[in-house]
Amino acid sequence: MNGEFEDVLPRSGRVRPVALALVVLALMMFATLLVQRQFDRVRRDEIRAVTAARANAIAAEVDTRLNFQIQAVRHTAEHIAQDTTRDEDIGERLARLQRQFDDFQALNWVDPQGIIQIVTPLRGNEPALGLSLPDLPVPSRVLARARETRKVAATPPLELAQGGTGFVFYVPVLAEGHLHGFVNGVIRSDRLLAQVFGPRLGNSHVLDIRDATGEKLFRSPGVASDYTVERAVRVADRRWILSLSPTQSSITASGPAQGRVILGLGGALALSMSFLSYAALVRQRALEQSEERFAFAMEGASEGLWDWNLETGEIYFSPRYFLMLGYRPEDMANDFSTFAELVHPDDRAHALADPHVVFGGDTTVVENEFRLRHKDGSWRNILSRAFVSRRNGRAVRMVGTHLDVTESHRQQRRLFEAERLTREGIEALPVGFAYFDPQGKLVLWNTRFPDLLPSPCATVEIGLPFEHVLRCIAPQVAAANECKDAGDFVQRRRAAIAEGGGHWVGQYPDGRRITAYEHPTSSGGFITVLLDVTERVAAEEALRQSQKRLEEAVRIARLGSWSVHPDQRLEVSPEACEILGMTPQQLSGRITDLEPYVHPDDWQRMRDAFAAAWKGGAPYDFVHRAIMPSGEIRTLRERGEILRDAEGTFLGMSGSVQDITEQARLESQLHQAQKMEAIGQLTGGLAHDFNNLLAVILGNAELLQEDFPDSQPLCTAIIRASRRGAEIAQRLLTFARRQPIWPEPVDIAGLARDIHALSARTLGDTIEVRLDLPDDLWFAATDSGQAENALLNLALNARDAMPEGGRLLIACENVSLARREADGLGLEPGDYVRLSVRDEGAGMSEAVRARAFDPFFTTKEHGKGTGLGLSMAYGFARQSNGAIEIESSEGVGTCVNLFLPRAAAPESTESTAAAVLGDASAPGNSTVLVIEDEPDVRRMTCHLLRGEGYSVLEAADADSALEIVATHPEISLLLSDVMLPGRLLGPALAEKIRRLRPELRVVFMSGFADARSDPGSALPPGAPLLRKPFRKIELTEAVARALRHQDRSARGRAGRMIAFPAVTRLHP
Repeated sequence: MNGEFEDVLPRSGRVRPVALALVVLALMMFATLLVQRQFDRVRRDEIRAVTAARANAIAAEVDTRLNFQIQAVRHTAEHIAQDTTRDEDIGERLARLQRQFDDFQALNWVDPQGIIQIVTPLRGNEPALGLSLPDLPVPSRVLARARETRKVAATPPLELAQGGTGFVFYVPVLAEGHLHGFVNGVIRSDRLLAQVFGPRLGNSHVLDIRDATGEKLFRSPGVASDYTVERAVRVADRRWILSLSPTQSSITASGPAQGRVILGLGGALALSMSFLSYAALVRQRALEQSEERFAFAMEGASEGLWDWNLETGEIYFSPRYFLMLGYRPEDMANDFSTFAELVHPDDRAHALADPHVVFGGDTTVVENEFRLRHKDGSWRNILSRAFVSRRNGRAVRMVGTHLDVTESHRQQRRLFEAERLTREGIEALPVGFAYFDPQGKLVLWNTRFPDLLPSPCATVEIGLPFEHVLRCIAPQVAAANECKDAGDFVQRRRAAIAEGGGHWVGQYPDGRRITAYEHPTSSGGFITVLLDVTERVAAEEALRQSQKRLEEAVRIARLGSWSVHPDQRLEVSPEACEILGMTPQQLSGRITDLEPYVHPDDWQRMRDAFAAAWKGGAPYDFVHRAIMPSGEIRTLRERGEILRDAEGTFLGMSGSVQDITEQARLESQLHQAQKMEAIGQLTGGLAHDFNNLLAVILGNAELLQEDFPDSQPLCTAIIRASRRGAEIAQRLLTFARRQPIWPEPVDIAGLARDIHALSARTLGDTIEVRLDLPDDLWFAATDSGQAENALLNLALNARDAMPEGGRLLIACENVSLARREADGLGLEPGDYVRLSVRDEGAGMSEAVRARAFDPFFTTKEHGKGTGLGLSMAYGFARQSNGAIEIESSEGVGTCVNLFLPRAAAPESTESTAAAVLGDASAPGNSTVLVIEDEPDVRRMTCHLLRGEGYSVLEAADADSALEIVATHPEISLLLSDVMLPGRLLGPALAEKIRRLRPELRVVFMSGFADARSDPGSALPPGAPLLRKPFRKIELTEAVARALRHQDRSARGRAGRMIAFPAVTRLHP
């Protein structure tokens, strides 16, 4: 001590007590000050350590919680992109996610243009719905950054549209590289941080969180001290600064007042020594507590913590890190290779990336996900977050956490799969389905539900109140459910749901019929099912109508039923009784009851047929006549089958009876029409061949008459017989409908008056002709000449039916035939003129009436009739698109009705026949090529033409004609038969020659009345036609006219006059 105190002792060497006391006091005071300083230093270190540990835990909690929620939103966005779900499905997913994390103020769906389209939940967030983010400065910049980077982007702290302070982040939804929209998360800072960290902070610390730009996000209540610890946290793409400091009051309460410490130390050295010991002990215990808290935090955390020194390569893994992977801490080494070996081979590229590259620039937080191998061999999904520490701009240390999210992924997959199956199942329902929660808010629905609501109706979205749906439906369905008005309907539905559900029906203005059911669920909500029963109701109505039509058809078809029991007891339906002309009371239940109603000629055959079916099981199908009480005879058809049960036991016979009188009549008409058609085809062909023969006879007779004047009487007889034969052929052609007619408006009443004027001369004095002709009678569309011939023939037949004389009535009437009447006559419905010729003769029997239209059939004496009068009228009627019928019975006379189609009134025209015929003199010495396959006809025709001074060449077929034309350019006219042997008919031959010689004229010959009758002839319209048999003068007129006129195609009526029946132009 001498050295230490040498300077303070007096030089005289004497020690003064006061001075020594002062020195001791000074030393004690100095020692006290040193102890106080040391205590303060220990206390500050303790406070800093505790504050730093809390700051680390809070930073980790903030990072883990927020980034885990952001990661959940990112997974939801990925599913939205993959499923391309509808808006209602997006809202449903966001609502489910929002219910999992209460920290969200809202989860919204933002379309690619930045408009918020869906808000979840809607309550409390109404201002955000429809908000245009591009119109807001801060959200627009962040939204643009998310769109450009295609990554999550967050805003700095801002005032929310819902009120309060918070921040917003945007997760882009990408599908195949295309942006479909954003999922927008809104978090209120006071709710999140106060709920999460308020209980943890208590009143001992003050937490202040600010954005890297300095804007405040959150600050807890209290007065902060100078002991502040800061930590950086990465949230999405923003960096937050967390500042934690103990409150001033906690520091004051944690240690003794300095004044008391100084006074205590000044009192005694022992106290100061005790204080020093105490201070050391306090420091030791504080350090132990800090280490204990850190160890508890490490053990209690769900994440595995790691710390990597990038400069030395040293790495530390917390015990929880190894336990998370199924290992004990002592089983694994704390080095980088341990981590690298556990990484999945497919994930090593991004999991083991160079940290200097990953943390390039000013990046401080990196989030990554990869797979690590568990001890049991399975792969665990790990969410990694790394924080970097830099020195001089270079990363020197990384600290982070590894969180096992395998179960979270598994649960999400199960949740999404369950959701998908539920959605698909609901969508597959053929009904409208909707679920409302206990508050009556819409939660889930399928696409059929809004389709089955009336239009227009409320927009279907999550949270739509059930009452809104009812009020939309009520106006259309209230009346159908016996409700006074729409309000009454809504109240009844509320009451029904409260009592356990119910149903209602209704019809919308568009005609749809809807049935709805409400079913309560165990959760307190209820399910609404809408069924479109329009088709079912329509089907039921169609079934009712079909049954009604069936009953009506049975009535109209006159169809009845009967059954015979094994004891031969007969049961007959009321319809069958009506058909048979009897009443049910007239039946005693025996088959013999039917005998008086069955025609006597059919009764025995009917019994035999029934017995054969009854005994032998043969089908029973029998047609018979029935005698009605009025005496009318009708035709019935009965059908029946034997009935047996499954064991084959005989149960009797069941059958039907139908009145087929009308059907039988129509079948008879059809048979008659078919017979007449067949006869017509036969007679038409005969008339053609007959005309060829007459042509030879008539032509040669004229030649004989010219060459041998002495044979005049004989030739005249031959010519007269040929004319008679030509008339018969004409009638045959008329019956066969091959005689051409020229339809024009004809005044039938005028024709009847003409016949009446000639009646005395034509019909005789014993016949009184009466006319019944209305003034407004329509014109008929027919050939006037043919109509006059038909009327004259009918009048002559009526005369012959009254040899003793009598009255003959000729009546005309306008008739409009309906479908049923027209079908009975074989006509189309429409307007007709009916011409009736009625006599008072002997009438016809049924057998005679059936053959009345047959050609050559006659009941007259031999030599007094040809049997062609009615057949010619029949052919004329059919050729005029009309019909003819006979009403007759023996002893009451006959009435023949001729139906001709109505025509418009004719316009006044002037006859041009004389101008057309003109001069028929020969045009000089022209050359004519005659083409005819019949040698006699060809020779006769050539002879007649040569006699008129023509040069004539002849050919028997088309091939020889072509050769002659090719070698004889002097030919001026072709006179060709229509029907030629070989490959070319007359019209085809003429067309081929005209292509080579367009100046050649052509006249056709035919044994048919009209070339249209020749199958396949295809005679050009208006072509000159000379019908066989023809006179010499007719031949020379036709040839001369053809040579003289250049334009034959415009001949019109003149062409038809050339083809006028030859018999009308015969000269005696």
